[in-house]
Amino acid sequence: MANDIYRPRLPKETQKTVAWLVRSYPRLVLQRYAILEGSPRPPEVPGRSSIISDPTGQIAARLEKTTRYIKAIESARDSLEEGYRQGVWENAIYRKPFPVYAHENTWKRQRNKFLYAVAVELGMPLERD
Repeated sequence: MANDIYRPRLPKETQKTVAWLVRSYPRLVLQRYAILEGSPRPPEVPGRSSIISDPTGQIAARLEKTTRYIKAIESARDSLEEGYRQGVWENAIYRKPFPVYAHENTWKRQRNKFLYAVAVELGMPLERD
């Protein structure tokens, strides 16, 4: 079991959350672009919210959150070994099958390292409580 020490393991909940976040990377990039271009959000129904309206603050918070996710995903992608980067990226985002020039277990290990790196970048829980 010595190999288990060096394998990054995430709780299932964190792994699923990170996998869906990575899968939504193209949408996050488009969302960030829309925020920067100034696309307005649909107006809220007046009188239905107890939140004080601060559109500029809300836009800044959305932009910061989206940018943080994008940077974490890109940083984790760049930390992958060059030979595995494209295959792991296409599998994580588009669910394409892994290329055949390495064993499937190797690809899964690389994908798990990628997801672990994203979780670390975002400060997500890495152990079960």
